[in-house]
Amino acid sequence: MLAGDQPFVDAAALAELRAALIAEPGADAAAYVTDDGVLQFLCSVWRAPALRAQLASARDSMRSVYAGARVVQVPDQRAVSADIDTPEDLATARARITTAGEDAPHRHTY
Repeated sequence: MLAGDQPFVDAAALAELRAALIAEPGADAAAYVTDDGVLQFLCSVWRAPALRAQLASARDSMRSVYAGARVVQVPDQRAVSADIDTPEDLATARARITTAGEDAPHRHTY
């Protein structure tokens, strides 16, 4: 499950989450957790049956999808789950690309 405002999520991030989920057979999902302990609800990999069940009982928020779910928390050491909610977040992301030499997020033309 991914949000559209997380430009640094890449194939390696998804592979890391998938590996964490596979390593915990009893888990429903694997999600990144930030350095300050915030679970990134919208940067996760789920077992399909578990996600269907959680969505069927969810209320009015994404947090409710996680209610009762067994989630493997994966430390986000590369800060790939950073999202862009404010103009300041956008400026930080742009600076990160420019100063850290990171690849710019891919743009797709459809």
